[in-house]
Amino acid sequence: MATRQSKPDPKVGFETWTPAMAESALSKNEVNRNVRHTKVEQYARDMLSGKWNPHASMIVFDSDGKLIDGQHRLTAQVKADIKMRWLVQREADPAAQTVIDTNIPRSIADILHFGGERSSQLLAAITRLVHLIKASGLSRGRYSVSTEEVLTTLEEHPEIRVSTEIAYWFNSKKMIPLPPSVVGAAHWMIGQVNGREEADAFVHRMATLTNEKEGSPVLALARRVNEIKRNQQRVNSRDLLNLILKSWNYDAENKTVNKLALYSKSGEFKLVEVKERTSPLEEPEDHSDEDEPVKEKVEVDQ
Repeated sequence: MATRQSKPDPKVGFETWTPAMAESALSKNEVNRNVRHTKVEQYARDMLSGKWNPHASMIVFDSDGKLIDGQHRLTAQVKADIKMRWLVQREADPAAQTVIDTNIPRSIADILHFGGERSSQLLAAITRLVHLIKASGLSRGRYSVSTEEVLTTLEEHPEIRVSTEIAYWFNSKKMIPLPPSVVGAAHWMIGQVNGREEADAFVHRMATLTNEKEGSPVLALARRVNEIKRNQQRVNSRDLLNLILKSWNYDAENKTVNKLALYSKSGEFKLVEVKERTSPLEEPEDHSDEDEPVKEKVEVDQ
């Protein structure tokens, strides 16, 4: 009676690969997920900046020599066009492909929490927005942010922690239904141009609406955001942030305003430096943006 041959044990070890080796491995990728290009770009940025951790996960080949895990990483290596050191597993059971990447990954908030950060979920969300502001100005289109990019941004801008505490406090007041992550990012942006005192004061006014007279850009902001909530509009964080910055700019220039447009054709994020504060607001003028589309309702991915 013939004996059944046992399969060889998987072999695991570190290997240094050229982009050509990565391309060759990808040619053995017969059945896998569709490539998510924003993820590839994210990985490539981490590789080029030297922030990729080779211990994070393995490149896996089955016992038939087929690539069953690693297509996004290897595609990113080809895009970055650099040598990479990979932890490689060979001779894996082909059935392993059905269970790879099915566990719940650690989020950026989890990692910050493990590091002892307070309000880690909100801190992660605000830091991600700050990275987007720095990297792309929150331009339209998809942009995937890596854990390393968030951690690096927080290291470069520790003042984001202050903006997080301010946003947490703002959220407890429940006066304007804005996501605290957007408020925190706006606080950080205003503080970068005009200092923390001005940023603190503006968020305090948003949170309390105390002593805001007709024509106040802060009141116009509150009305606009509440209108968005009533109409159950889905609005991207980018556009909500732009709305806060419009309100700030009008206020910093001592202008009155009745209505704030949610969208603009330019899509630019500009902050003005505060002028000398003047006497109480006079008769309000309508400074609403003329380039606001007629159809305002839009659904955009976060």
